[in-house]
Amino acid sequence: MAPPFVFPHTLTSLEEDNDSDYTRLTVQNPFPLSSLRPPELEEFVKGVSFDLSDKELFCVEEQEVFDRVYSLVKGFASLSPGCKLNLVESLRSNLSVLLPNVDSLSRSGSFLSRDGGHDESDERGGEQLVADRVASHRNAFKIYTFFLVHIVLIEESSSSSVNNATKVVASSRKKQSVNSWNWEPQRGRIMNLISNSLEINLSLLFGSSDPDENYLSFIMKNAFLMFENALLLKDSDAKDALPYNWDMCYEVPLYSTIMCFHSAPDSQI
Repeated sequence: MAPPFVFPHTLTSLEEDNDSDYTRLTVQNPFPLSSLRPPELEEFVKGVSFDLSDKELFCVEEQEVFDRVYSLVKGFASLSPGCKLNLVESLRSNLSVLLPNVDSLSRSGSFLSRDGGHDESDERGGEQLVADRVASHRNAFKIYTFFLVHIVLIEESSSSSVNNATKVVASSRKKQSVNSWNWEPQRGRIMNLISNSLEINLSLLFGSSDPDENYLSFIMKNAFLMFENALLLKDSDAKDALPYNWDMCYEVPLYSTIMCFHSAPDSQI
């Protein structure tokens, strides 16, 4: 069973804060994408996408898969449009399938508690199996969320840089139109999926009535960043998804206090 995933301060902290004791999931062997030629990189992305689609949903917590996905997300800005789409679709699809599975885990736990036909050792084994699967689903839920949100942040940063450059150099605009990919629909799908993920049975995943503070802090921090992005707010799908993230954080008193404290001085929302 993989160690728990803890949201780091930054994406690259997963690599810099390497945990040799395996008390939490970190990157052990980042892959140098710059060493690959374009055809090789395309095959690398296809291999990662195949693993994500062919294995169980929580295969993303497996060390090798985790390291490869991290490497692709870290180098996302340099990927070709086709590679970007492949990776985004694989991560988004898996998270969208994972969400309803949480309810099925809840039903499995209820079934075990009602079933009196097994001896005590069988019952303990069944409960442990459910507990292990819940832990794996929790890890996968957090990992998919983390990587998808960082893809949004990376792509938005890249898009802003390109937009600024095209205002200065007309030829860059023509070049960008050739090399660009249709990011806006993907962004809207990711944002809505993250919003929907806040509505599942989080108490089952996190083991209490209050979601994990580490998880909520991550959602809250990046919701703030996205609210400050004028280009993102022009996308109605992405903009409509943001209030759900905001409201979810406000349901927890501690985070309501923190959010008010940080946003009061210069909030433009």
